[in-house]
Amino acid sequence: MSSNPEQPYPYDPYSSVGQPPAYGAQPAGAYPEPLAPQAPGGMYPQAYPQPGAYQAPGYGHQPWDPVMTQVQQMALISNQTRSNALGGWSLGLSIVGLLCCTYFVAQAISIGLGIGGLVAQKNNHANNSGMSIAGIVISVVSIFVWAGLLAAGLLADTTGY
Repeated sequence: MSSNPEQPYPYDPYSSVGQPPAYGAQPAGAYPEPLAPQAPGGMYPQAYPQPGAYQAPGYGHQPWDPVMTQVQQMALISNQTRSNALGGWSLGLSIVGLLCCTYFVAQAISIGLGIGGLVAQKNNHANNSGMSIAGIVISVVSIFVWAGLLAAGLLADTTGY
């Protein structure tokens, strides 16, 4: 507030002093100077770097992204364990072949899957070689068990026991 009653308040809504000119009217004097010097061709020079040129100061890589980190970890785990199913199937079929008479079909498939699981483990595509080995061993044992039972049955049938 000013002590001079003639001077208007800092903001006087009814005063015409400091108001912009009416729409379409040119201000008195020449056009204002450009804010930045013009480059050849009438374009203003680029004050900001182009998109994609930003790099965080002091770091040699992009900022940490927790979602992308989790995706990368899942991809590594998937690559490492994508053949673990071979050992599981080998073990499962060997148990089925031991408990049920499958005429050695389940045992043969189980041995093949177990060997495939061991090869995958050797190539770092699986990490459960124990299941593959167990499937092969149980399949071989079940072949001997079922072969012995079939031989005993045939012997009993021919001798009348």
